[in-house]
Amino acid sequence: MNFSRRLILASKSPRRQQLLRAIVPGLEIRTKHVEEDYPDSLKTDQVAAYLAQKKALAFRGELKDEVLITSDTTVVLGDQILGKPEDEAAAFDMLSALSGGFHHVDTGVCILSREKQVVFNEVTRVYFGKLTDETIRAYISSFHPLDKAGAYGIQDCIEQDTNLLSQEDQKFLLKINKPLLYEETMTSGSTKPPAFYIDHIEGSYFNVMGLPVARLYHELSRF
Repeated sequence: MNFSRRLILASKSPRRQQLLRAIVPGLEIRTKHVEEDYPDSLKTDQVAAYLAQKKALAFRGELKDEVLITSDTTVVLGDQILGKPEDEAAAFDMLSALSGGFHHVDTGVCILSREKQVVFNEVTRVYFGKLTDETIRAYISSFHPLDKAGAYGIQDCIEQDTNLLSQEDQKFLLKINKPLLYEETMTSGSTKPPAFYIDHIEGSYFNVMGLPVARLYHELSRF
């Protein structure tokens, strides 16, 4: 992307950094602790965008001729938001609850400059097959998912030669000349095979990783 202003990603997430660096050479990373609390009155599908905006506003007084990007991802099962598990027991309970059904992954993004602000969110539906207790324990032991909302990372759970990319994501990767970005995000090519596989998804794979890059690219091009 040819963008005339310095782009800053305010995120410690290595997954978000990997995705955004693929489309923004020279990306700057700048982080700050922001409490991830939100009003109880918010609907579950409003929380991710609210938190993304809250993270961005913490930097408002520091921005010069720069554009800041913040993001937050929530895993929503029914009317319940599943955050990052406190320990392995909590991770086990979350994965057990997700087993054999579908849930939504909602990623909110805020793009902020001194003159302008854009906030949007993207939703992907994720389907799990039935997981045994043994499979769940094996996943937690191998991938240590305590830093992930919902206690899993989609990139850890892809069967070899399976393509979870939507048509929009596939077209986007060709547009930016990054046709192998999907494969580069996958953990299943490593020495640790997945303990279980995602059955299928409806929507953006990259959104489940934490950053809907096709939508973000589009919004940045208009910013």
